[in-house]
Amino acid sequence: MRHVVALLFVAPLGVVFAAQGCADFSSGQCTDKALCDLNDAGMPVDVTSGMDAVIDVIVDTVVVPDAVPDGDCNGGAENCSNGIDDNCNGLIDCADPVCQAAGYVCAAPPPMGWSGPVALASATGGVIPACGGAYATAAATGHGGITGGAATCGCSCGNATGEGCEVTVNYYTDTGCGVYNQNDGLPAAFCVNVGSGNESVKGVPGVAYGGTCTPNPTKSVPPIAWSNSYAACGYDAPTDIPGGCAVGEQCVQSPGSAFGPKPCIYQTGDIACPGTPYTVQTIMYTSDSDTRDCTTCTCNYDPGSCSAPLTIYTAASCTGSSLGISTDNSCHTFDGFSAIAGTITDIAGTCPANSVSATGSVSATGPVTVCCSL
Repeated sequence: MRHVVALLFVAPLGVVFAAQGCADFSSGQCTDKALCDLNDAGMPVDVTSGMDAVIDVIVDTVVVPDAVPDGDCNGGAENCSNGIDDNCNGLIDCADPVCQAAGYVCAAPPPMGWSGPVALASATGGVIPACGGAYATAAATGHGGITGGAATCGCSCGNATGEGCEVTVNYYTDTGCGVYNQNDGLPAAFCVNVGSGNESVKGVPGVAYGGTCTPNPTKSVPPIAWSNSYAACGYDAPTDIPGGCAVGEQCVQSPGSAFGPKPCIYQTGDIACPGTPYTVQTIMYTSDSDTRDCTTCTCNYDPGSCSAPLTIYTAASCTGSSLGISTDNSCHTFDGFSAIAGTITDIAGTCPANSVSATGSVSATGPVTVCCSL
């Protein structure tokens, strides 16, 4: 065993630095064991000059998370994620003030059913924010504050198509359309013998039938918008348990100002936070339900009308002098023997559209609950 007591009597100032260089300047332990020895009492002493001991103290505040160990005390640097007291100050990782100053924190274990640690990134609008740093992988993403206006609805109809028309002419044997004789249905180009002497006729206005209408619905649905977007970013950096933290906790890098000051946990569903320390709740939604629509557009068919001219003749087979009569439901007296109808004039029916209105709504679905530490 080497004895270094002689150094203590050579220079009193050196005694102070040499004796206290390990005991005081390095928080109670030697900063670099390559510079230390033990005295007869088994206490560490620094075999270097007093100035070297002061330098050791300065080096003792360095954090090198990914450093390759340099000797038993890592050259005075502390790796904050390997579970080792690298700088030999008796404090491991998150318990070391050096790591605390570098942003390392203790993360409580996620309760059963929860996952973590994660950092919660948030942004205004509908674009999912990016993950990064020690929290580089998105474990879950979603949105909040959904909005979506009602649908704008319209309904129109074209003219009726495919209509038929029926015109009926009634003949009477008296001059006042009182004694019914017979009737004939048009269309045109037929000739009927109606008798002799003074008689009367009444043309009944035509009835349209069989028309159809085609509805033309219109619908415009506004896009869905989100007021906020989120990403639960998983921790990708090295970690250790307990790493200077309480039993079950792990020492991790703080999410930092870009996310939030403390780690978070998450779980699928709209769930209450489990309690201390994870008490700050954010619910994000991964999907939406959009039922916005319009009531059915229909057309109410309103039949048109039709008519045909009617000609009465004084002789059989639609010969002789003639009298023109219209199918106006009026009684016309004539002295003849035959009658003929002209071309039917059709007035198409109309298709009034019904009133339509907006229905349904938009809502957020697929909730994911994120709970963060204060």
